[in-house]
Amino acid sequence: MKKVNIGLVGLGYFGSFHLNNILNTQFNLIGFYDSDEQKAIEIEKKTGIKKYDNVEALIKDVDAIDITTPTIYHYNLIKKAILSGKHVFVEKPMTSNSKQASEIIQMLQKTDIKFQVGHIERFNPAVDINELKKEKIIKIEANRLSPYNPRGTDVSVIFDLMIHDIDLILAIMGNKINSIEASGLIKFGDNIEFGSASLIFEQGNTAVLNSSIIHPFMQRNLKIWTTKGYYELDLAKKEINKYFYSLKPDKENNIFAKNIFVKKDTNNSILDELNEFYYSIIENKPTRVDALDGYRAVKLAEDILNKIKTG
Repeated sequence: MKKVNIGLVGLGYFGSFHLNNILNTQFNLIGFYDSDEQKAIEIEKKTGIKKYDNVEALIKDVDAIDITTPTIYHYNLIKKAILSGKHVFVEKPMTSNSKQASEIIQMLQKTDIKFQVGHIERFNPAVDINELKKEKIIKIEANRLSPYNPRGTDVSVIFDLMIHDIDLILAIMGNKINSIEASGLIKFGDNIEFGSASLIFEQGNTAVLNSSIIHPFMQRNLKIWTTKGYYELDLAKKEINKYFYSLKPDKENNIFAKNIFVKKDTNNSILDELNEFYYSIIENKPTRVDALDGYRAVKLAEDILNKIKTG
């Protein structure tokens, strides 16, 4: 198998998951960089993986870079990697704003660089984008709700949580949106902690997205109404419940027949997306979530956030 050298930038909460998973891929992990010098020293001692003192040296030594830093640093790191001709995996959101994301797309034109955004729910076994796109969807409701955790308060809940479902909605329903209505709440910090958005698409179908970091319990689901029936996808448990309109009703319900498809939580979505990134490089294939997908998610998150702020 072809050797692809990769470097990891950012060893925070999510970066630690990437570190462990890269070691289980075909990538050859050359080293890492983290701005916290003491933490970097400790990780180097613990893992034996080389600590780099600056990002530029790490980028120079690798074929690909995995960026898991806070979002505010993504733009400059991506630019450094692209200018050095390196393949890029960057955690969501791609950049802090759509202007930055648009510039990255322009930089990638006429290059052979593989670029993937870490929208992890695209690799959730409960979500089959291709099958859902075959359905005539009337409405989707997305709920991504969490108890309060100060770790996630440095950005709005729109860019931290809702952006997962924004990407899924755009992948399933397309990006032709006629109107957006949105509202939000700031209760404890400086950024929006609860947000709700209602989207009306060109064909008249709708999507409602609810995200919160001040909810009494965790919830991750998609509820989908189609001309065939109703789907409920539990993204945390990775379970799918399907209820079909039926002329032969079952005992439980007089208009629906119920089929339950359970996806066992045996997969590792981070490992899956990193593996796919690797094979996109060695087989010269498109990435599943490319820079344009990343831009569209950031742009819609930005539009929703602006609607909340001006509403």
